[in-house]
Amino acid sequence: MHTGNSRPLKRPGIFSCPQLTDIDEEIFAQGSGIANAKRAVEIASGKDGVLVEPALLVTSPVEAGSDLVFDFNITNYSSEKIDLRPQTLIRDKRSELTLKSSNKDIRFKLPKDMLDCDLLKISSYYQREARSTKLERYEGYDLYLYNWRDVNGDGEAQDAELEAIVSPPRDMGLGFTSEARIHNPYDRTNDGAVAILRIRDKIESDEINVILEGFNWKTWEIGMNLNGKHSRISIPTTNTTGVYQGRIVVEYGKERQCIPVSFSTYRHDEIRINNTNEIYENAKIYGRFEAEPSKFWDTRFYPIYHEGRDLASIEVTWEDQDTDIDVYLYGQNTFNASEIWPFPAMAPIDVPERKVLKENGRSTQVSGINVLPYGDRGVGGSYNKFYTSTGKNREIITGELTDGLEPDSLA
Repeated sequence: MHTGNSRPLKRPGIFSCPQLTDIDEEIFAQGSGIANAKRAVEIASGKDGVLVEPALLVTSPVEAGSDLVFDFNITNYSSEKIDLRPQTLIRDKRSELTLKSSNKDIRFKLPKDMLDCDLLKISSYYQREARSTKLERYEGYDLYLYNWRDVNGDGEAQDAELEAIVSPPRDMGLGFTSEARIHNPYDRTNDGAVAILRIRDKIESDEINVILEGFNWKTWEIGMNLNGKHSRISIPTTNTTGVYQGRIVVEYGKERQCIPVSFSTYRHDEIRINNTNEIYENAKIYGRFEAEPSKFWDTRFYPIYHEGRDLASIEVTWEDQDTDIDVYLYGQNTFNASEIWPFPAMAPIDVPERKVLKENGRSTQVSGINVLPYGDRGVGGSYNKFYTSTGKNREIITGELTDGLEPDSLA
């Protein structure tokens, strides 16, 4: 755990892997990249290539406002000069469309200026009058993205001219919100891009809202100290809680790798959330993912550093009057993994005790006319009625704070 202002993080999440080539996808969609067998053999023999260790950095939570410091090594077996470029995805363009719903598929072209970006995120949603998150007859739309090649030159996108780029997996996207992402959209389209909202069943709204957001990789202002093959990185964190992500691009000659970086920040006995232009919006929960079957939801985790054993009241409010957000409080517990060995003979290995999360407080959910605690039917779970402890867009829970980092989860 890093609690000082500029102390090195001793044990980040370290992963060694063979040579990986960056494919310029969203960083935690691609990871470090695609395995390059040829380069891996060259590195193993010390003939060519660059070895980065670790290939992925996922750190423990750090105190908000402090400097996150970590080390990694770069071994250069090539004759090329190495260039390190820290980057993070920042939103620099946004467009919103309002489409009329006529209870059939909706087709529209994406504005060409929105295609000029490193990553395009498209999300659609529609409002409902009922204070309920249960889907009636699988209502809603699925969002598909297509490359359009205007073969006959008439300026109209025909089905035969469309090539699928993004299609939702089967049974995914159930809910009132659909989302799709495409990296380098300008390079992956010919005469334009077409989106189709395919209807599942009857829609209970006259309007569909579509939001287009363009993100670009921007320079990440962090400190770098290079000493031979040893590198030390220092990232100044904001004074707010949340999850932050970025990458360090390693370039040499015509080759490129990247090191994904992810970390969360905590505060002492307090959560302070701030809106950002980054792709992971710490202050925004994408609601209305609840569905039948009940296995889709959106979650944010906010760690709190606390010493002592006290009861705490947590109050959460949100803007959407028709959205129900559930709140859970987790603390630290110990699990003796050796107890899972059911046989009288001695276990083949000595399994030590592990630190695990313990649920210390939670919201309730409504199923029919019964109020059931979250978790009685397993992890995930949906509900079919608007229900909060206050009856409004405000949830209050009480739970025990135990020693350690307390991830406060909003879903």
